[in-house]
Amino acid sequence: MSRAALHYDELLKRYEELSAGIRMIRRAVEKARRSGVLPSGRVGMTPREDCEEIARVIYAAAARQSGRVAAPRGGVQMWSDG
Repeated sequence: MSRAALHYDELLKRYEELSAGIRMIRRAVEKARRSGVLPSGRVGMTPREDCEEIARVIYAAAARQSGRVAAPRGGVQMWSDG
């Protein structure tokens, strides 16, 4: 097999893994919406927006567990050191 074919096969494998990950995120977002964890309003237009919604929920849950204030709605805040 040529070097170009090996490179193409590796890129194809990465693309398939990325596509599977995106489908997994979309299914998780839909399940979270149905269960009431995420608001049922606007659907993320991109996988990144879906990830941002999920991140907000995770950070808010972590903040509640540790007694910290939840992340603001306008953006994702991981934690505060001050």
